[in-house]
Amino acid sequence: MMISIASLSRSHHHCRLAKQLTIYFKSCELATKAFDTLHALGITMSQKWAYRGIKKLSELSRTALLKDLKRYPWFGTHNNINLPFKVYEQRLGNQSHFDSGTAATILVIKDPNAVRPDNRAFQEQRALGAVNTIKYKDIIKLEKDASPRLKARAIHRILSILTAAPEFSFETYSQKDHASFDPPPPREQLPIGPDDVTCQYMLNTVHIEEASYEGNDRVLEEWWRQLGLDSPEKQKEIGEKHIIAWAGDQLTVSRLQGLQKFRCDDLNSFDRLVFLKEVFGWFHAQIAFEHLLHSQYYGTQLGFGLVQAFDLLNRKGLHSATVKGTFHHNLKEGLLHIAEARFQDLWCIVGKVDTLEELRSRSPEELCTLAATIVKEHASTFALQKIALKKSNKDDLCYQSTQMARDLLDYLEFDESMKIGDIRRIQDLLPQLLFRFVGGTNKNYALEILELLQGLHREWPPDLR
Repeated sequence: MMISIASLSRSHHHCRLAKQLTIYFKSCELATKAFDTLHALGITMSQKWAYRGIKKLSELSRTALLKDLKRYPWFGTHNNINLPFKVYEQRLGNQSHFDSGTAATILVIKDPNAVRPDNRAFQEQRALGAVNTIKYKDIIKLEKDASPRLKARAIHRILSILTAAPEFSFETYSQKDHASFDPPPPREQLPIGPDDVTCQYMLNTVHIEEASYEGNDRVLEEWWRQLGLDSPEKQKEIGEKHIIAWAGDQLTVSRLQGLQKFRCDDLNSFDRLVFLKEVFGWFHAQIAFEHLLHSQYYGTQLGFGLVQAFDLLNRKGLHSATVKGTFHHNLKEGLLHIAEARFQDLWCIVGKVDTLEELRSRSPEELCTLAATIVKEHASTFALQKIALKKSNKDDLCYQSTQMARDLLDYLEFDESMKIGDIRRIQDLLPQLLFRFVGGTNKNYALEILELLQGLHREWPPDLR
């Protein structure tokens, strides 16, 4: 740092480290006065350079984006943002305030196996699917078909909770290389590597809210302008040939679907937005899943439930569900810890041991049998039905504990499937998610999951799927 400061004091051309620090501090929203102080010390460049540098980076990124749009398939996403504008000397016309806008990201898929979805094939297939909608029995069949795979992954997850426990010390276990500890093979995992990287480009943030239909209409017009798709020739090509997937939270998807309904009588396919295929974001679906678990198993501080565990773990800010701040990250971590503790306890109960260390004497086959027993007898719908059929001495606490263990297994499977990008594993979970959102009175995401099932199995051609 001292060498960098001395070099910068001789010539502003010797400032590579200062430039990098300037961009970094600017992205961290460093206060203006702190910026001026660091610049006076020779640690960073000036505020003027920071604005010029970010503008230049944005222009280079935009040029690369327009080139990639011509070569590769792509999709987009946008969401609202709230920006705090702070002032240090407040006056009548200069007040600190929050302002709303919209930020968008374009994702370019450079996977050589990916192709652009064809608009005409989609319209033909959708017409066929409209008269052949997915039925309740079809969804039950999908759930039944996925059940053995979900059970196998649940057993492996129970095993992994044991092997990850420090008391078990899996690294020194005599048969740690046994095939029983291998995870089930992925069904259809997204490829990874330099040739398959999905490139992300941010568009210019706009001062337009996207909570209303009018706001989304204006936002889309701005995105087409920034992407160079606002000419009549480009619009005709997109409206007739291409399908553009657009992701967002449930509110964004609902607004885009409403715009398509309002514009159904417009003159051409571009104005009718028939080329736009709106899809909900899985991260938002995971948050909705967490909120359902939070409301269902909140419990009491002196009894059973999440709130008792949060108090024991001394976790703050988890007593009321929200979408702001770090609530999602804290709740997710809390659910992971609760699941780990509950299943470690079940290992001791089913294995009839006092500590997990005693299970080291069991063979891999025995451990697999115990894991299967835990899933069947303590974390499955079969176990719930078995408890519910008891005519006397029904244990309500055992029923709640079993139901919570089953639902936590579904949540852990959902979270890991998203992490590793195994899209078929997520597809196996769709019937379960549909039943959960219907039972949890979350009609918005229940409709989104149902629309997705209808699209995957009835209305979407293979390239769009």
